[in-house]
Amino acid sequence: MSKSKPVFSSSIGKKLIMSLTGIFLCLFLV
Repeated sequence: MSKSKPVFSSSIGKKLIMSLTGIFLCLFLV
């Protein structure tokens, strides 16, 4: 699965994780 779409997990995956972590941090702080 990791070798199936390296670009997808590289660019979009990181952005998705970053956005998710940001939202979680905001929810925890607020």
